[in-house]
Amino acid sequence: MKTKEKVIIAVGAIIIASLSYWFFWQGFYSVDTYRITSQGYTEYALSDAYIRDGRLFSALIISLLGLINPSYKLCYIINLIIAMIISGITVLKLYEIINYFKKPKNAKFKILYFLVSFTFIFNFTVTDIFQFIDSFAIVSSILFYLLALKKSIIEKKYKISFVYALLGLIWYQGTITMYIATAFLMCLLESKKLKKEFFKRILPPAIIIILATIINVIMVALVPVVTNLEATPRIGGVTRTINVITRNLQQFDKIFKDCFGYFPKYLLIIFILTTFSTLLIYAIKIKKLEKAITAFILIYVYISVVFLIFPIQSIELCIRIIISIGECVSALFIYMICNTEIFENTKIYRNILSIILCIYFIVTIYNNIKVTKEFILANELDQKFATTIGTEVEKLRAEGKEVKYYSVYYTLNGKRLSEMYNSEITFYNSSYLMSRDFYKTFIIFWGNDLNLEKVMADPEIVEENFDNPSDEEIQIKYINDILYVIVDL
Repeated sequence: MKTKEKVIIAVGAIIIASLSYWFFWQGFYSVDTYRITSQGYTEYALSDAYIRDGRLFSALIISLLGLINPSYKLCYIINLIIAMIISGITVLKLYEIINYFKKPKNAKFKILYFLVSFTFIFNFTVTDIFQFIDSFAIVSSILFYLLALKKSIIEKKYKISFVYALLGLIWYQGTITMYIATAFLMCLLESKKLKKEFFKRILPPAIIIILATIINVIMVALVPVVTNLEATPRIGGVTRTINVITRNLQQFDKIFKDCFGYFPKYLLIIFILTTFSTLLIYAIKIKKLEKAITAFILIYVYISVVFLIFPIQSIELCIRIIISIGECVSALFIYMICNTEIFENTKIYRNILSIILCIYFIVTIYNNIKVTKEFILANELDQKFATTIGTEVEKLRAEGKEVKYYSVYYTLNGKRLSEMYNSEITFYNSSYLMSRDFYKTFIIFWGNDLNLEKVMADPEIVEENFDNPSDEEIQIKYINDILYVIVDL
């Protein structure tokens, strides 16, 4: 592959992705922001987050930021730039792997390869990754896993493959499902069928990731002991693990409906079924049903592998751990490109699949824009709330009143929640809409000078002094030395 083509693929992916995540460029304040801003970069990295998870590189990089203490927004944007560049390089590496298994016949096939590679890497679960200040580390793990698979399956360089796999785990463990499912795919592309040769090929990457995982688990266990820190809260007891697994099983159908708001409703199911159905009809016509059966198993692997992560975290709170499901449609296309002749010999099937892929690409771009905008709306609502409270407190204190306590009381008579904030993404990521963590919201969007203590609202006072429903979304009154904030959603 020529250098010019490589540059076009990588730069093209970075530009398209940068535009599709446009709203994140203004900066996003995630659930971790309060902990970072209140503790400082170094304390957060070494005592609260990364080092307890065995993510040593993230701990080192974020802790070093404490030496210069830049603004959170600046760090987030720089992190996003780095993450986009790393992900663009990952798109290129996947494009090269597809080229290895089947050379593109013309420019149309190169475009096809690019669309598949882009949607594989920048799938809907990655939006969850990009909200964090350490998204550069998470996407680095994806790149390392892909390089590890390339080295072990294609180049048979097992030592360097082990190093890449271990680096992937040290950077971020939650994306390991991508390694496992894609190892299955790449070995399938090498062996062509699920026979003896396939199992021979999948053994080395399997051993590599098992050894790397054992080492990483030892690191996660030892680091808190060596540093005298508490173990990561993600590793709980039996009761917690059972509760998490049970909840995830109950919520699993939502992944395919709309992935908790991360993808348009029912479209993931539609894309999987239409793509697979096209292959199935083709396989029946050419009397090679095993192609469709193998593709079905491939889909099953990409979906079922997420069950390995089920005991760790409630799935709706951590969409990035189901990354393999986000890759499912593109993985199926990679299989068809490399292991069948469906794009070469049959014009009608090629056209149908090309249309499906183009629609999937467009939906992915549109969805990235839509979801990132919903993330930002959550920030805007929280900022508006914090500013409203902060302004009122300053006014009252200027009048000589000593405002120490506040109370927030929600009503639903205004019907604004369904009319204005019907996005699950916005709802979950807004402390204002979720009626939680207001102190953290004040710290992020106003500063440290409010120093308000939250108390329970008296329903009788609310009923006597406030309109319900109200023309105003937020009503504020200072009653009995308490700042009453009534939110009429």
